[in-house]
Amino acid sequence: MNLKAIRYLTFALFLLFLGMSHGEAIIDDDCVANNTCIVVCNYVNSYKASGSHATGYQQPTSYRDITIYYMLGTNEFKVKWQTTHTEPSTYEKGPGTLRYIFSNDDNNIYGGYGQSPSIDTFVCPANGYLDMNSFNGNNELCFDMDGVACSEDNSGFGTTFGKGNSFISQEKNYDFEDQIRNYRDNIFSDIINEISSGEFDPETNMEEKVINDFQTNFLYGYDVPPFIINSAAYAYLTEVEELQSAYNEARDEALANAEEDLAAGVITQEEYDEIVANWDNDVNAVVENVQAGFEKLGVASSANLDFYTDTSCESYLGVITDHNDPAYYLNFVFQLMKYAAIVLLLVLTTVDVIKTMSTKTDDLKDKVIKKVVKRFIIVVIIFFLPELVNFILDLLGIISTDPTCGIS
Repeated sequence: MNLKAIRYLTFALFLLFLGMSHGEAIIDDDCVANNTCIVVCNYVNSYKASGSHATGYQQPTSYRDITIYYMLGTNEFKVKWQTTHTEPSTYEKGPGTLRYIFSNDDNNIYGGYGQSPSIDTFVCPANGYLDMNSFNGNNELCFDMDGVACSEDNSGFGTTFGKGNSFISQEKNYDFEDQIRNYRDNIFSDIINEISSGEFDPETNMEEKVINDFQTNFLYGYDVPPFIINSAAYAYLTEVEELQSAYNEARDEALANAEEDLAAGVITQEEYDEIVANWDNDVNAVVENVQAGFEKLGVASSANLDFYTDTSCESYLGVITDHNDPAYYLNFVFQLMKYAAIVLLLVLTTVDVIKTMSTKTDDLKDKVIKKVVKRFIIVVIIFFLPELVNFILDLLGIISTDPTCGIS
């Protein structure tokens, strides 16, 4: 067994009880192996080759994945996907801000599920489609929530999302929220033996366990990102009745096993009584200890919101590169003024030069030269003034000039 296999086996043992299986992402990436990213969403697409493609470079049925990664320690995401060829190659977009990722620039990724996603509110789209068009496919993705926007709104000539004879199905087979809920459901199951033996006190040690599971084992020391903190799944982690139920289920399982061991003579009556005593905890105290751990993680994340928040994309009028934002049209007016001033300078100068050609008066020539110089200075000021105004408006948070935000 090679080193990589050992690493994934060890990691899988942890994920077995954590319930956050990075292995769902079939597309391998160095950032996962290097602990610099986590997988947040994964989709599998089924493709049925037809016609000449069935015996050519494509398999009769081909399954290809789309994976969305969150880059730890930054507010950036990355998307990676496979083509439908027999020997699949991969496309990649990012790392970059969400507004850069979900834009029609470079490798096209369409977001057909409402407003632009942000680091605070990001959720996994319900559907992720690969362009299956035989004319020029594989190079575009589309995500939506309703299963309609991609196939109807964003499909066109040379682009097919989720429809056509070649398309069989698409499926989201990994969502970080589902895995977080799974973690809550199994939060006590991985420490049953430790509690039974008295090595672990759930009334006092659960806070440390929660922080260690999330921050150390899952996020490799980084704070929990805002989109996880703000997710419905994270709120689900601290529901009192559900936590009580999870603890009681683990206790019932432990005591049932202990009774079997006692009946089989594996343990003595004294050892059995000790196990029962170790599970005789104040359930409310256990729940409060769990909640304290998640509260600390949330406080740590909130303290770093300025670091995580994509402030370069947050402004009153939006981004100057996004045609959906008012800032785009304001910047368009500025640019129009710049070039209109240049054209006006050339026209007026030409008219004045023609006038001087019809007279031999030196005074008129001197006046024309002075006019031209003044106009040139004014045009230079007008040409650079929009950049200065944009810079000031960006500082004030009225517009954003970040070219990686809202590219379209």
